[in-house]
Amino acid sequence: MFAGPVGGAVGAIGGMTLDKYGGKIWQRVLDGTLKVGPYAKLLESAAKQGPAAVGTMHLFLMNKNPEYKKQVEDSEK
Repeated sequence: MFAGPVGGAVGAIGGMTLDKYGGKIWQRVLDGTLKVGPYAKLLESAAKQGPAAVGTMHLFLMNKNPEYKKQVEDSEK
């Protein structure tokens, strides 16, 4: 896709976004405003690797797991 300095910049921006996004997701799980049921253990495991891992796991589950997506959408109502 991207190589050299452009690829580095794209990767850095993507990493910073996942760090910021993942931290917000994990905080919502902890404070109870985002109810993810049985998926909390997956996010907890990801949190041990850092906020970017939480963001990545959340995005993966939102795209690949309809039950998780429904739980997230229901908790945002």
